[in-house]
Amino acid sequence: MQANAKYLARLVEEMEDLRTLPNTFHLRHAVRLVNEEIAKIREIVGQVVEVDDDGTEPSPIPETPAPGTDQEATMVKLSTTTRGEKVFLQEKIFVPVNEYPNYNFVGRILGPRGMTAKQLEEESGCRIMIRGRGSTREGGSHRQNIHNDHLKEELHVLVQCEDFEEVAKEKMKRAVECIRHMLIPPPEGEDELKRKQLMELSIINGTYRPTIASRIALRNRPLQAPFNFGHIRTENVIRKVNNFPMFANGGSIEVDKPKIVFIVDPS
Repeated sequence: MQANAKYLARLVEEMEDLRTLPNTFHLRHAVRLVNEEIAKIREIVGQVVEVDDDGTEPSPIPETPAPGTDQEATMVKLSTTTRGEKVFLQEKIFVPVNEYPNYNFVGRILGPRGMTAKQLEEESGCRIMIRGRGSTREGGSHRQNIHNDHLKEELHVLVQCEDFEEVAKEKMKRAVECIRHMLIPPPEGEDELKRKQLMELSIINGTYRPTIASRIALRNRPLQAPFNFGHIRTENVIRKVNNFPMFANGGSIEVDKPKIVFIVDPS
């Protein structure tokens, strides 16, 4: 168990190293392989205990949709829409900082070392970024002015996707739904995502000690059940980790090279 946790921590560090390299897009296959290995080890760590707190076996999460289900219909529909030109879509989801001024929404979306946002990006096929006032640390290094224009806006999550039109729309829809769900603070003591993030942080720091209560949150489940974002992926997804196109000034396309600019403790 501890060996797997240490291995997971090393994988996360290697992913961080990969993302700091120039021209990461040319290393997309290496990034994909490391991401797949991280997902596999997280699942192993989360399934060490095979029973729930009430003594019953956990219900497995289906990897493929059953025949005749809505998910299967979605897959069939998307398989027929990978034609034509690709489009670039984006949407801003504003963070309810006025309603919840003391809530750490940035940490909730990013997760430890950005792992939650990266997982959502992998599962949705969309780019997830935090933008607006409060998205950068005060006194930190700023990018060029053209990349700081977003700081004049209210704090928001920027979701972007480039793919065939129907596929891109479906990916955007699911990613936006998940982000909106994450921006609703759960009742005290019922935040499974926060528990999972805290355990991932302890694994990264090498302080994780498995308990019965912690096992549930470590299972590698989609961020928003029951839809599995993996079902809408295509072989034509364009991934540009450090070189993603971004509308910065009135519709003109600029390149937003830096990755997520800071790390937030989700506590």
